[in-house]
Amino acid sequence: LTTAGVTVNGLAKDMRTTLTGGHADGVKRSGGQRLAEVMIYDRALTDAERQATEAYLMRKWLGSGGSAQWAATVAVTGAGTLLLPYQDVTVTLGTLSGGGTLTQAGGGRLLVEAPESFSGTLALAEGTFTADGTLASLTASATPTNPVAGAAFWVDAAVAGTFGTDAGGRAYWRDVRWTEGSSYLVATQRWAYTPTLISNAVGALPVVDMGPTNTPTVEKGMQWSQNLTNVRTVFWLIGSQQGGGIPLGGNDTDISDFNRGPVASAATPLYYQYTAANVRNGLTRLDGSAVNGTVTGLSGGYQVLALRTAGNVFAGQFAHDRNQTARGGGQRLGEVIVYTNALSDLQMAQVEAYLLNKWQRPGTRDVPATLQRVAAPTEGEPPVEGTLEVGVRDLVVQELSGEGVLQKTGSAALRVARYRDFSGELTVAAGAATFSGRPAYRYVRLTVSAIRGGTVETPLRTSLCEFELLKDGVKVPWPSGTVATGSAFLSGYGPDRLMDGQLNAGGRWITISGLPAWAQFDLLAPTEFDAYRLITGSETAYHYRDPTAWTLETSLDGNVWETLDSKTAQSYHSADNYIVGPYAVTGVGGGGGETSGMALMLMPGASAAFAPGQHTLGALGGAGAVAADALKVAGLNQMTSSNPADALALTGVLTVLADASWNLTASVGGVVPVQVSAGLAFLGGGTLTVTGGLALDNGAHLLATAMDGASLTGFTPSAWSVSSDDGSRQFTLYAEGDAV
Repeated sequence: LTTAGVTVNGLAKDMRTTLTGGHADGVKRSGGQRLAEVMIYDRALTDAERQATEAYLMRKWLGSGGSAQWAATVAVTGAGTLLLPYQDVTVTLGTLSGGGTLTQAGGGRLLVEAPESFSGTLALAEGTFTADGTLASLTASATPTNPVAGAAFWVDAAVAGTFGTDAGGRAYWRDVRWTEGSSYLVATQRWAYTPTLISNAVGALPVVDMGPTNTPTVEKGMQWSQNLTNVRTVFWLIGSQQGGGIPLGGNDTDISDFNRGPVASAATPLYYQYTAANVRNGLTRLDGSAVNGTVTGLSGGYQVLALRTAGNVFAGQFAHDRNQTARGGGQRLGEVIVYTNALSDLQMAQVEAYLLNKWQRPGTRDVPATLQRVAAPTEGEPPVEGTLEVGVRDLVVQELSGEGVLQKTGSAALRVARYRDFSGELTVAAGAATFSGRPAYRYVRLTVSAIRGGTVETPLRTSLCEFELLKDGVKVPWPSGTVATGSAFLSGYGPDRLMDGQLNAGGRWITISGLPAWAQFDLLAPTEFDAYRLITGSETAYHYRDPTAWTLETSLDGNVWETLDSKTAQSYHSADNYIVGPYAVTGVGGGGGETSGMALMLMPGASAAFAPGQHTLGALGGAGAVAADALKVAGLNQMTSSNPADALALTGVLTVLADASWNLTASVGGVVPVQVSAGLAFLGGGTLTVTGGLALDNGAHLLATAMDGASLTGFTPSAWSVSSDDGSRQFTLYAEGDAV
């Protein structure tokens, strides 16, 4: 605790009773605690001093360093070192940003909730790095449907048939459990504005749009078939692109327990001075993090909002605040779940996990984390090992480099794009590691600098029907939740039209702010592609708006951009929906494949996979499954195991290069063999080195085999020399059939 300056003079007693006599009304407030160590300073400690003191106490008394929230955001602009000296201390950063080099040293654990904005290099010399933050942990065991039964009202735009129009032309939104004659609630359009269903608003999932806010002459909202006077817990998937509106409406006259006041923008605080005390004093969370709703607003995008009130509150409407016409609308709703009982912390976390994962919020289990560059520096003798902990959500590393030692732990996947500059050791202790040989990007931006022309518009307008990304000649589906932004556009013809798959007049992107015109896409997670194409508008009369010059850029963080392709003076056929491209993009494609000095080691149960193409490694070893079309290695590193089923099993063809280094480190059990299913080829000899030879029993040990009738070629025992630390026995290499 850091105070503003107070006086104290005792422990475990409310000292309203003084040492020299006086009132004795503090007796009942004494005791009640056990103390091991107390430190009181007569000055305010710095954050670093406070955290060091906390770490000392946690290590001494609890046997654990615990964790500390070091900072919400850390920007790395140059080159520096973050020293985490204690192995059992976790330091948490909210966001890591900048383009510098951050060296992590010491045995501690660094947890970064959002590393995506960091375009620099993480030099992982030692210790552990992870991006398994609050949302990842919260959604690790997310269920595919609402896990807590008993909701009083539950609407979900993604459930077919629940949103529609009745015989009177009024929009309705039914409880997902509603059937004809049931008592489940229905929300119905009561005012002039008709809510609409927006398809593919969050990935493939739709939302209900309640219309714009601040329109004083058009009333909006939906009336529930029954008011609820005892609301205690509510969850929303809410979009605040138009401010967010009032979380829930009350009645038409005097009840507005969720009063948000005039909504100037999404950033307007959730709660107003007239919001019911039971709402203001409850527990409010946005995307899994507790917030103070009297000062915190919404983001302008989609979020999961959760509230547990301090007591009963009233609700009976969506997007409508009493008779305040201008305060209606302003929100998009994907799902709302209302309970008339106060859920426990665990139950709230379960429902939030379900919603966060379903609606693909960044940082959740199914949205990978991203690092632009990870380097493994060579430190110490023997080399110190850094650990990438990938336990809940996948971690994408665009570039892996260095000569040091890395370990990957956790059950989620480590996805490496480029690794040609990595000549160190990578041990996959658990889970999977994949190697694509080409980078992936989260942000894509198309900027149009010229159009066909021929008809003068002021300002000039640009129009396109579709913008498509391709990989290996196949269209890449837009990831769930992709956010499209861009230049000012004609109402209803925004950049989201470029990915809606509609090739008609209603499916066009039309800008109204002249040139250049741009459209930007946040794919939420790094996505691989190697080409792109455009599809022009569907009306010949407007072909003068077709782009003839443009630039395609990509980014990992939305700040630092890389130009992948530029085109000028492009010509068109006059047909409608003319396909422009596909255009290969420089620096991305090429069918995968890398040549690297990396030594890859798999522990039992782990796996590795390589994208199509020819990959070359410095060494391969361990026990696990390897999927690759064609893999070349300059060395093999084998181990022994007490499990006779263990094997280093490869699909595809394995080629062992000439002058190879073959190492066998023996302890208990038998040799873990290399099993190749599509052919094992040797391009020459090399050296086999046996370490721990005394652990091997006498007799033949299978080292490698071509399985299922695959060929073994090029192996000549005399081309290999054998050395061992066991001088009492002679080791001989030989081949028999398809086995070494």
